[in-house]
Amino acid sequence: MVIYEVNLAIAPGRVNEYSAWLEEHVREMLALDGFESAALYARSGTNELPPSPGGAGRSRADGDADDETADAPERVPEGDRHWTVHYHLESREALDRYFEEDAERMRAKGDDQFEEVHAERRVLESRKVFSHQER
Repeated sequence: MVIYEVNLAIAPGRVNEYSAWLEEHVREMLALDGFESAALYARSGTNELPPSPGGAGRSRADGDADDETADAPERVPEGDRHWTVHYHLESREALDRYFEEDAERMRAKGDDQFEEVHAERRVLESRKVFSHQER
């Protein structure tokens, strides 16, 4: 199994809008050949990177951080702004095909709308799976 991991840090003023966009984006990713499933996680911890202009893997867009309603809280809890998406793929070949054929187009969709999102990506390849039944 191969996991394509995308770690996201979202500016507080864009969380709700980005959440809605991300759901649709994940569905589009799952329609690509070789993508089998995906899981969205909220992250917490002390080593989180805040969104920063020009960061590596950064998404770019013309969105404004102040687009949410005046009733929105000033600060969203950390776990609500730092997410990880795990895309489960059938093989490394399927992931390589995604990088060659689809990655630029799929990333651009977020880049066009969400400048305030910092994304870091990595690939996890299963070496051994442990289970409760192995005792």
